[in-house]
Amino acid sequence: MQPLLAQQTPTPPTETIKTATTRTPTEQQVIDLSKTKWDWMADKKVDSLATLFDDRAMFTHMGGTWGKDQELATIKSGGIWYKKASLYAVDVRVFGDTAIVLEDMDLEAVVGARTVT
Repeated sequence: MQPLLAQQTPTPPTETIKTATTRTPTEQQVIDLSKTKWDWMADKKVDSLATLFDDRAMFTHMGGTWGKDQELATIKSGGIWYKKASLYAVDVRVFGDTAIVLEDMDLEAVVGARTVT
């Protein structure tokens, strides 16, 4: 006899991204840079992105994970066009000289000839 598998309802996340009402100047600078990054990606400004992305950066997509050079080549060729990022909430965590940006967003992109969201 096969055991029955119960369907489980996914539990909601325990923490959501909430935009802070007050930020330090450093936090605001990082958030502004992140917004600029999305503009550069939409405009395919790979030279600007090349100075921003660390050489060790990794980029995860539905089709795989690759490094900085491949990401920039993909943007430049139009393989992925990050058309529009709509940000709803942003949080930044600063640890010494490292910052992590968390964004609740909708991303419209063109992958090959298909628009995806």
